[in-house]
Amino acid sequence: MGTLVLEREEIKKEEVNGKIKGTRNNYIDVLKGIAIISVIFIHTVFHSGNKYVPTWFANFSLLFEVPIFFFLAGWSYSYSKSNKSYVQGIILTQIKYMIFMTIIFLAIQITNFINFSNNPVTLTNLLNWFLHNYSNTEPFRGVEYSLWFFRVYFIVSLISAMFITLIKPKIGKYIISLCTIAIFIITFFSPKIGEINLGIELSYILFYMAFYMLGYYTKNKELSTKNFTALLILNILTLIAISKFSG
Repeated sequence: MGTLVLEREEIKKEEVNGKIKGTRNNYIDVLKGIAIISVIFIHTVFHSGNKYVPTWFANFSLLFEVPIFFFLAGWSYSYSKSNKSYVQGIILTQIKYMIFMTIIFLAIQITNFINFSNNPVTLTNLLNWFLHNYSNTEPFRGVEYSLWFFRVYFIVSLISAMFITLIKPKIGKYIISLCTIAIFIITFFSPKIGEINLGIELSYILFYMAFYMLGYYTKNKELSTKNFTALLILNILTLIAISKFSG
């Protein structure tokens, strides 16, 4: 009692068709479910909710949902059998994304045909979407607002996995600390620095990379209630300071 624990659930073994397989980590699945619901909340308050939700509340909603996804991505990476299987998983995600965008492309063509919209997208547009160079997806603007996540996810996942593979576990916490310092320096003093020709600022990469690596390195750590409370208060004070100085 009195201790909050972020732990790796002990993986139970079960025999399926003569082969031993591990079950899923239910902790991660439940947290991902909460994060998915939270993302729906983001899109609600920023679009249909912009008529009745205060701006500060809408901005506040961004501080939890996406970071927790990257935290869980780092936590999930600890279960990868090898970097090869991990890269294969990312490639599979890309294929699923391409299938989804193909469906959106066909849906736009149908809406054009029935005169519901007039967005003359071509195969060149579709290819650009495949390469994460996003353009107008009218009348499905909600899709366009969400696509940036894939681009950031792929870059952060690959760079973070490379760092985790190359550096020793004992210095991983120092890498996280450096990322955190870089976040504040780049975000608050020169937020436009570091364009990487993919429409992403370096501050985005460092910000979400910090959460990814935090998820990987704290997966088995224990956090006392006292320390948790102190961190919670520190975060609240930090948010107040950020709001005051950056608007």
